[in-house]
Amino acid sequence: MKKVMMLFVLTGTFVLTMVLFASRLYAYKPTFKYAANEKHGVLVVIDVSSSMAGGPIEAVRNILAQTMSKFSKNTAAGLISFSGCTAKDIVLEVPFADNNAQAVISKANSLSIRRGTDVYGALVMAQQEVQKIGSQYCSTVLLLSDGVDTCRTGPVQEVVKKMVEQNSKCNKVSAISIGVPAWESQVFDEIAEVGKGKHTSVDTPDQLDKAVEDELSQHTEEVQSVGGWEGDHGGSGVDPKNPEKKKDPKKNVNDKDPKGPDPLVLEKEEQRKKGGGK
Repeated sequence: MKKVMMLFVLTGTFVLTMVLFASRLYAYKPTFKYAANEKHGVLVVIDVSSSMAGGPIEAVRNILAQTMSKFSKNTAAGLISFSGCTAKDIVLEVPFADNNAQAVISKANSLSIRRGTDVYGALVMAQQEVQKIGSQYCSTVLLLSDGVDTCRTGPVQEVVKKMVEQNSKCNKVSAISIGVPAWESQVFDEIAEVGKGKHTSVDTPDQLDKAVEDELSQHTEEVQSVGGWEGDHGGSGVDPKNPEKKKDPKKNVNDKDPKGPDPLVLEKEEQRKKGGGK
């Protein structure tokens, strides 16, 4: 009889322990949230006015071939050429879309030189392409030109601002001016400032190579953003707000949580202490 009672007590204790353990798991069940692969895109906007003939356009073609041939499949690409002062002089050579890097390289090699420089009109077309590709992409618009706008003028800053606002977290517009004197390059400074990008002034092919490579290097490898745990547990050791910063594995991330620390963590710590620190 005593054995039966003892067995009954042990069984009841075991069942109660399992119920309590299960309730804790349920109450503090972690929710995993992994960010989707971050998509990137580069839209190149090239000046093909007569002053770009010869060395400048050849240098642009060469460096685009070197950099864009390394683009991953997760990168979108597009190409706009611009010159004269009519609508037909601004051409969407390659639509801004996935897996178009090779098409951009090919089309850049066959661009014909025309007249005039319509920076404003080219940026308007770029803004339309950025809008079409959508906010799921981190879009970089790279303007390459060797002169200021010789055609109509317009609110360049407003157009650039719209491109950035399409994805305010990571969109940017940068400009590379080729052989443009400092006193004539203010518009490129303004484009880069509003576009959260950079204006680089170059005078030689080597400088152009470096400037383009610097701008596009972040797109040569697939970028994958993976968040940590969202919920009551410490996660994978990566701070989702700052992926470069590792979390302290000894510190419970919920120390400042009004609900208090995770009971499972406390239970493990208590067991560790009872076991002599093992």
